[in-house]
Amino acid sequence: GKHKHKHSLPNAADLSDQLKMAKKLKKHKKIAEIGDIISARKVIEGASGSTKYISETPVSELGDQYDSLKYPFENSSLALVYFAASWCGMSAPITEMLSSTVLSQLKNPSYSVLSPPSGTKKTHGNDKKTAFLSLTYISSDIDDSDMLTYGISSDRDLWHRVPFDSPERNSIKQHFQICARVEMSKLNIEKRKHDIPALLVFDEESQSLLTSDGVEDLKTYGGLEGAIDHWVEFRNLKKGLENKYEDDLNKGDKEKVEGEIGDQFVPDGGKYKLTTH
Repeated sequence: GKHKHKHSLPNAADLSDQLKMAKKLKKHKKIAEIGDIISARKVIEGASGSTKYISETPVSELGDQYDSLKYPFENSSLALVYFAASWCGMSAPITEMLSSTVLSQLKNPSYSVLSPPSGTKKTHGNDKKTAFLSLTYISSDIDDSDMLTYGISSDRDLWHRVPFDSPERNSIKQHFQICARVEMSKLNIEKRKHDIPALLVFDEESQSLLTSDGVEDLKTYGGLEGAIDHWVEFRNLKKGLENKYEDDLNKGDKEKVEGEIGDQFVPDGGKYKLTTH
């Protein structure tokens, strides 16, 4: 009748008034899973909103647009892009968590780190070396010397550094609207989307920006390894959510779920729970 049924989970903002469920659903074996899915979807919708604010450009397009990003973006599963400066006090503790020493000592054997290519542009597309993780440094340093030595705390430099004199160093900042305050006028950035330090985490598989809150994640999860664990879990949740909803509900359960109206999800403590009226 008058009720409109949704065939996919609505945006978090519309959940409470758009998603209606049958009274009998509370007896249905899927109820806990559906509640979990909706709660998770709400978290992911919020995260997706903030990442779209920073960038909606697919990873492959960014690699095509910026030659200095192409190699790490094409050859790693999670590509970190780090905006910082050696003179910036706020950057110092974050850089320590991302140093080459930390990168080279990750305990999880799955978390391999992509070394910078040994040659120059000619290695792009030809080097078969791939890894789980890469880190690209977008410098706001004062000179080339500061940029080249920043973050090196071991014999091996694992940072991919956009050359100091490359126009891309500034055009990447303009693309994401991320820079130091002192650079804003020079870069014609009136309002930044992020101050430095900033850490963007790109997911090659979904071709999207996974999070723009990498710096906060490093602090929250006790350093790089804990943050990577979180990013992997978040990526898997994101990837599995749509499939799980489709698998559980689209094969005949959808009629049961959407066939009768009565209960609805209402916001409660940040999550959506089933309530009976």
